[in-house]
Amino acid sequence: MTAVHVAELLKQTMQLHQQGNLNDAEKGYLSILEKDPAHYDALHMIGVVLLQRSAWHEAQSYLLRAQAIHASQAALHFHLGLAAYGLEAHEDALKAFNQALLIDPAMLEAKVRRAEVETLLGLYAQARSDYEEILRVHPKIALLWLHLADLLSLMRNYQQAITAYDQSLQLEFSVKALMNKGNAYESMGASERAFECYRQAEEHAESYRVELLYNQANSLKSLKRFDESQKLLDQLFVLDPDFAKAWHVQGLIYKEQKRFVECLEAFRKALSYNISIDYLAGEKAAAEMRLCHWDQWYELPALLPQNAHTFSPFLALSLTDDPFQQKAISTSYTEHLYPMPSDVVRPVHAPDWKNRRIRIGYFSADLRYHALTFLMAGVLESHDRSQFEVHAYSYGIVSPDDPMRQRLNGCIEHIHDVFNWTDEDIIQLARSHQLDIAFDLTGHTAQGRTALFAHRLAPIQINYLGYPGTSGAAFMDYMITDRVTVPEAYASGVSEKQIVMPFSFQANDDKRVIGPMQRREHYGIKEDAFVFACFNNSYKINPDMFDDWMEILLAAPTRAILWLIGERPEQIERLRLEAKKRHVNPERLIFAPYIEYSAHLARYSQVDLVLDTLPFNGGTTTSDALWGGAPVLTRMGQSFSGRMAASLLTACGMNSLVCNDRASYVQKAIMLSNAPDGTHVYKKHLALQKRNLPLFRTSMFTRHLESGLRSAVAISAQGGAPQHIVVDIPEEINLPSV
Repeated sequence: MTAVHVAELLKQTMQLHQQGNLNDAEKGYLSILEKDPAHYDALHMIGVVLLQRSAWHEAQSYLLRAQAIHASQAALHFHLGLAAYGLEAHEDALKAFNQALLIDPAMLEAKVRRAEVETLLGLYAQARSDYEEILRVHPKIALLWLHLADLLSLMRNYQQAITAYDQSLQLEFSVKALMNKGNAYESMGASERAFECYRQAEEHAESYRVELLYNQANSLKSLKRFDESQKLLDQLFVLDPDFAKAWHVQGLIYKEQKRFVECLEAFRKALSYNISIDYLAGEKAAAEMRLCHWDQWYELPALLPQNAHTFSPFLALSLTDDPFQQKAISTSYTEHLYPMPSDVVRPVHAPDWKNRRIRIGYFSADLRYHALTFLMAGVLESHDRSQFEVHAYSYGIVSPDDPMRQRLNGCIEHIHDVFNWTDEDIIQLARSHQLDIAFDLTGHTAQGRTALFAHRLAPIQINYLGYPGTSGAAFMDYMITDRVTVPEAYASGVSEKQIVMPFSFQANDDKRVIGPMQRREHYGIKEDAFVFACFNNSYKINPDMFDDWMEILLAAPTRAILWLIGERPEQIERLRLEAKKRHVNPERLIFAPYIEYSAHLARYSQVDLVLDTLPFNGGTTTSDALWGGAPVLTRMGQSFSGRMAASLLTACGMNSLVCNDRASYVQKAIMLSNAPDGTHVYKKHLALQKRNLPLFRTSMFTRHLESGLRSAVAISAQGGAPQHIVVDIPEEINLPSV
């Protein structure tokens, strides 16, 4: 075959190729290569045919042979990049696209593909720069705006992502753009806006049906519209019964409804379909702990050092008493979900800070009838308004007739309902108020909005009360502690600097109303019983703790009983079975339902001794018990959450009920249950001295807190970094003790 014949065959073959006739085109290129194995164009173009067939290895082989002959064509390097991309050799693909652009800087396809590869490699800044450069020249390409928006979502720049999605949608309607815009809203906590995007997308969707059902169900779950969410999930499971993320949402709905058996089954199904969903294995473990299913409990703490987005910080509080391990888990969790943007600048105090009131912002999902406000309401009422201007930002769902919210509306100077606001909107509002201090009262608990703090709401940011442990976040400056919860030996287990309170870290409301007292028979308890009780959540009970309690019951008088919260029949049945295994009559376990708060406080009058849990102590439940007149026996651990009860008892002058080891905890409980006067001396102490005890002197606590806050502002406003602050006691305090 002469050179003329080869040239004519190449021309005919390329025409076939352009017409989409890949089979005949491949035959033509192979015919040329039979005569001339080093024919550059035939090697290059057969490589392109194979790319079009997704035959990545074969394509790469031919393209590399072409490169060995002639390496100066941008198109060849671009096609080598596509082959490497298809083989998921992303670094090689990036090198090839870079080489193509070195030869031809205006090659649009190479710039777009390079940005895609940079995104896959986590080179987000470079990818963003590429997309923005392309869009400056080609601003009318809807798909590029969509790619940029998706990248901005990955970078957690959700507000900018939404702007880019809107640009894409203005140029060309796309279900995917509208759906991903909804995802951005959902990630920002604006679930109603997200749901509206998904609903609009569904009206036009011929594809994405399952994903849209999932997204809508997830948003409705976030809005606590569980019945509507369930209907969508039911439709989804008909179409795709193996959709793992949908089973995860199903489990979360059951969890909110306290249907823990169904919750556990849903999480197990989700894991069977996709084991890699972040924190799902931890959710399953938490459901098992709710039901007191302890078959695998001893395996869980051993998995903590390997934690790779498995256990949330809150779950870890029930699994380990090691403050350094808790800190590591919180740090990993925060860095994974809430990385601090590189361009965030710490706000500064307004120049007039010395001549005005200090501005505090309290941020919470729980400014309603909730355990948090049972503690905090008194402090919020007691702030010195001549010295402090108080804002509260409520981003949770609150009923209009919520009694606690009505009380807060009357005592907080500025309360902002920011439910369904985006992070960006809340940040802008808070920044406009020029706060000096922002409190995170939710932390690593349900409905937390940690991303707000990652973007810096105020010059000083404080982790307090909602989550009883360190945030692990570089952007949180202080944590409120005391000498008991964080002794010097464990100070490095806290990522924040501390504001150390003189008595206890915990706020308390001295206006908590205790309901009418009832006789024991009202609760199904015999009048002569010695009543041990623990009203902590069931996930805080573990087999070691239960062993201790059963040992106590076996050595206590036979009239002694253990009064627990009964969350579900399955949990009650399980604990009675566990008691029987330990040779304790299951009838000695009495279960109490959840009831209205003042009535709950009243039933503590019938308790002789509360038995606390470890590694996760009772927080609000311990102060509730003490306020209700019941002494609490605790075993002090090492972590903040394992030392809370000791802090509260110390602030009540009841240090003798703080035990340092398992044996003394068990023996103390046995001794008190067998003593003629039992716990009478402690109950008398609480009855006579309660309002004189530092734990329950709300106004004094607030003054001490304000002193610590003034010190923090003085340091910060003068340009200083956060420092360890110890609040001095200005007045002489006579602490009654027993």
